Formats: sequence, C-alpha cells, structure tokens
Amino acid sequence: MRGMLKRCAILFLIVLVPSVAAAQGALTRGTLTGTVRDALGAVLPGVTVEAASPVLIERVRTVVTDSAGIYRVVDLGPGVYTLTFSLQGFSQVRREGIELIGSATLTIPVDMRVGSIQETITVVGDTPVVDVQSTRREAVIDGDVISVLPGTRSTGSLITMVPGVETFGAALNPSPGLVFFFSRGGPNSEGRFNVNGMPVANAFAGGGGSSLIYDTVNVDEIAFTVAGGMGETDVGGPVLNIVPRAGGNTFQGQAFTNFSNDRLRDDNLTPELTAPPPGPNLRETPGIIKAYDANVSYGGPIVRNRLWFFGSYRTLNTETAVEGVVGNANAFDLSRWDWAEDRSLTARTSAGRSIYIGRLTAQVAEKHRLSVNFESQQRCDGTPLKAETDGCHTRGSNWVAATATSSPEASLNYLDVPYTVMQGRWTNPMTTRLLLEAGATYYSYRHAGGFLSLPPDGSSTSASRNCPPQSTRRPGRSTRRARTTCTARSPSTGTTPPVRTTGTRRCPMSPARTT
Repeated sequence: MRGMLKRCAILFLIVLVPSVAAAQGALTRGTLTGTVRDALGAVLPGVTVEAASPVLIERVRTVVTDSAGIYRVVDLGPGVYTLTFSLQGFSQVRREGIELIGSATLTIPVDMRVGSIQETITVVGDTPVVDVQSTRREAVIDGDVISVLPGTRSTGSLITMVPGVETFGAALNPSPGLVFFFSRGGPNSEGRFNVNGMPVANAFAGGGGSSLIYDTVNVDEIAFTVAGGMGETDVGGPVLNIVPRAGGNTFQGQAFTNFSNDRLRDDNLTPELTAPPPGPNLRETPGIIKAYDANVSYGGPIVRNRLWFFGSYRTLNTETAVEGVVGNANAFDLSRWDWAEDRSLTARTSAGRSIYIGRLTAQVAEKHRLSVNFESQQRCDGTPLKAETDGCHTRGSNWVAATATSSPEASLNYLDVPYTVMQGRWTNPMTTRLLLEAGATYYSYRHAGGFLSLPPDGSSTSASRNCPPQSTRRPGRSTRRARTTCTARSPSTGTTPPVRTTGTRRCPMSPARTT
C-alpha cells in the first residue's frame, strides 16, 4: 500500500510540475509554432526547425516537428527571429523577419516542396499580429520606445499609456515613487509588478506595489497583461512584467542624462498672493527647483554564445518647492515653547536614489540556460535639520526638507535606506511539449526607525543626548528601565516644569504646543 502511494505521488509530480512550469514560462516568454505540410497538404513529421536570433545566447534553437507535423519553439525572448525548415528530399525554407513580443504565441505555417536540399526558398511576409492560441489581452512597450519617451523614466508614466489601466499614487510625480495600478474598477492595489515573470513588490498592503524604483531604462520590453491572464497570479487584475536587458554577443552601451533647475520654473506670484496674514502670505511657487537623472550601462560577451554580462549605474534626485511652509526660528531652543516664523528658511522636498545593477546570462549546456540578476538601491529622502549635520543629503543655507503639513523639525520625511533585489532563473526546453523552469527572487528593504523617520538630528535623538538616564529598579521586577527627566524654562513664568518619560529616551527637543 505504501509503495502504491509513493508511485502515485511520483506520477503526480511528473504530470503536474512540468505543466506549472510551462504555464509560468508562457507568462513571460514568447512561442513560435505552426504546422509543416507538403505541396499536397499532407503533414511532414521529422522536419528540423531552427529559430535563430541575436537575442538567443546559443544563437540557434532547434526543434523537430512531431507526428502531426507541428513544431513549437518555446521560451523565446523578445526580438526578431528567422525560422529555417529542413528535410531530406525537400527544398529548404527560410522565413525571415518574425518579430516576437511579450508572451505572444505566433502561428507560422509552412509549406515545403520536393527538391534538392541545396535549394533554399526564402519566404517574406508580415509577422502575424494576432495571437490565435491565447485569450490573454496584452499591451507591450518596446525598450527603444521607452528610451525616447519624455517622462520620468518610471513605471508610473508608462502605466498611464495603457488604455483601460488606472493609477493610484505618484504616477506622474517629478520623481519616481510608489505607484499602485488597477483596471476595470478593481481595488486600487490589484495590479502586480513582475521582473522576469516573478513578483517583486511590498510584503504589505496586498503586495500591489513597491517604493522600489523599477528599472524601466535597461529593458528589452515591458508587457502589460490587462485581461485574460491564467492562474499564475493571485488576483485577476493587470500584471506588469519587466523583461530586463541581458547583454549580447556584441559589446554595446548607452548613456542618458536630463536635468532641470529653477530657471526653467515660472513665477506667477502677485501682490494678492504675497499679502501678509490674513492674506495668503505666499513666498514660494510650486515646481521643480533642481532635478537630474543620469544613467550609464554596458554589456557584452565574456564568452561568445556561452556567457554574457550587463551592468548599469543610475543616479537621480529631485528637489521641489513646498509653498507656504517656512522654518521655525525657535527650533532647537529649549527655552522657548512657541513657534516663530523664519522667512529666511524655506522648505522643499528632496528625493533621490543611487542604483547599481549587474546581470549574468549563461548557456551552461545545450538546453540549459541560467540567468542571474542583482540590483542594489540606496534611497535618500529629506535632509538633516542643521547644515553641519552629516546625512545622505546636505541641507542648504536657506532651505530645509519638509512636508506640506508640518514645520521642518516635525516632518517625518527622512529616509536613508537600502533596497536589494536578487533573482535566479533556470530553463530547460526538453521537448516541444515540455519546458522545465525554476526561479527564485529575494527582495529586501530596511527602513530603520520606521517607514517615515525623523532626520539624524531630529527630536528622538538630539534631545536624548541632553537628558541623562537614571536606572531604577521596581519591586518585584528584575528588568531595568531608563527614566529620563528634562527641564525647560517657561518664558512667561520663569519656572522649570519637568517633562518626565519612563521606558524611553525621547525628550522634547524643540518647543511645541503638543504634548
């Protein structure tokens, strides 16, 4: 009985696992298929079919038609392919210029005639534009098109191009940021972000998005599955899949940069807008004060037709004005409890990234392909409160980073955190009907102090340096807790009311009206 159960389990895995792998591969890679016939319409088994393209690390992938004359070349990346059909006693047929995008399955039927094997017939025709073997509705944006679009080079600006897909979040912000997307009235976090067909997204909020800046610069294409998806995802909403660029048999590179500054920002302030209270009392107009985005990438062969490499570095930062917010003249003054306007210190947002990418693609055997993707990002948002404090950004002499609803010293807008993405993918098209595939993704991000944190010289740290802790022991407890007492002199009474906290090192750094 036990032996029977064991054999049933093995049979179940043999049947199920390849089916799941084939389905997963179909989500992200294309397929060329069709039927080969002779001049009388009879099917031709045993025809050798070669698919050649520069995007294949092995250059040529070979399959053979089955007993029904059907060939199927699976797990093909986006690119232009040439199909060559050969059979003893028949003239060779070549079909050129077949452009494959997304996860499309293109049907290319071929007729062969009796003739010499030295004779080659080249067939010229348009690539089929309709996938007749799938119900999936897919929109594909080519990498060359993305490179010339006038946008922020982010997923948000690309999602807005797809009909029927809506965004929620910072889709059109001057700097790339967290974006959610959905379609057909679904939940606003229903869309999924995939890289190489594997999810890369937050571990919270349903996994619908991430503050990671996805690499939309160095890609072969980005495919949007809008409807008709299979069972590969946990939702029925849209899926965005990024197909990263992976080197080639020739050395190639590219560089890109753009910038903007305050001179390109208009000023429409009028006396009515700058009127002091009870007027608007505005001194700043919204818009970009300073922005840049630079990227350089390079790739090529380490061993031709065997091992490719690709590397990229990108740095970007955007500073935008926060109108209506100025500094607090009483910040860092423990003798004052009130807020006082400091017009010499304006507020702005400052958000930037440094992004490093490395990729390797290897043909380890005739049918075994292995790819590795590593990405490291360092996110820097906000500035310290003091110009002399070290931080990932440096505060200006006349400005400090802040939000639109808080005084700078109370703004939770500082982030200096890393992101890491590591992926590995192995494929083995064993036959025209069986594709073995395995992949894994590691994605981590650490937000020390919380997702939104105070600057390094913020109140949770600076004030505690001025407040010596006192260790106390409570009856019946063996643990120690720090008790801190801070004093500040009231400007009206001259007294020194104590502010006591137990079990924490947090004291009021700057006077505030809240407790």
